[in-house]
Amino acid sequence: MAAVAPCAYYGCGCGQPGHIAAFQQSGMAYPTYAHQDPPVKLRLRRLLLELKPLEEKYWEAQQLVQQMAVHEVGLWVQAILEKPLPMQWMHNLSIHILGELLQRHPAIVTSEFGKVKKNVSWLFPEDGDVDRAAAFFRNLLWTKETMGQNTKSEASTFSKLLMKRTKQNDLCKVPACTGRAWLVHIWKDVPSTRP
Repeated sequence: MAAVAPCAYYGCGCGQPGHIAAFQQSGMAYPTYAHQDPPVKLRLRRLLLELKPLEEKYWEAQQLVQQMAVHEVGLWVQAILEKPLPMQWMHNLSIHILGELLQRHPAIVTSEFGKVKKNVSWLFPEDGDVDRAAAFFRNLLWTKETMGQNTKSEASTFSKLLMKRTKQNDLCKVPACTGRAWLVHIWKDVPSTRP
């Protein structure tokens, strides 16, 4: 019997006879029936941990967001922000997913982002890509402002995090860095974030 590659989208959908059973017996399938979606956290772990080229992971994330049911969006935001990720590329992929979700479901993402404790510190880990995280953060705050939501708390948290990372007690004394440049950019684009 020729080896059949697993389908690209969470389970078997290729229509080949016996493929579903072979896929489940291989140990690669989730402990659910083939017609059910696996739980959100398992799908996220699969996306992050599966051995695939990074470009393919980004493509799969794009497909996932496009096909995601509205009731799952909040669960995805919570699952992504749940805990720090060990590798920078995982963090970048997660921010990419959040950005795509923000474009498609702004009300849900802004609401769920605010519910998660330490959301800003998750976005900006010590060794993370500040530009990618800050671009998402700016878009999130701009979206919140256009929806009439409060942006002060997140902006204040980012300012405090920036002072903590640079070991300064005064925001005016924070040395020139990418984070400070983004903070000024956010203040310019989202006036409600200004102190």
